[in-house]
Amino acid sequence: MLIFNNTTSVTAFITALSAYLIISAIVSFDKKQIKMVRKGKLPSNSALLPGWMEYLYWTEIILLVIILLVNWKIGIVVFVLSSGLGYLGLLPKAGSLLIQVAKKLKAS
Repeated sequence: MLIFNNTTSVTAFITALSAYLIISAIVSFDKKQIKMVRKGKLPSNSALLPGWMEYLYWTEIILLVIILLVNWKIGIVVFVLSSGLGYLGLLPKAGSLLIQVAKKLKAS
């Protein structure tokens, strides 16, 4: 079964998939953090992620659409897996780790 026509589409797909997973982890961490502030589990003056995170929400949706257009079968599997990982709490934890690494790199 031929999934991709050439190596360019494979490279573009893997790049979009990697970017989607990283951005999805960061976005799910941000959603969880905002939800915890609203429920009162985190103080309202805690350091939230910056306002430009809104653009990552849209980028996540755009990347998912690109993945679905390139290969809809794998796109649906990726969406179901990312939803499942988000429900289990693994995706927000990965996002937390990514944010911590970025903060350490920015500090040094």
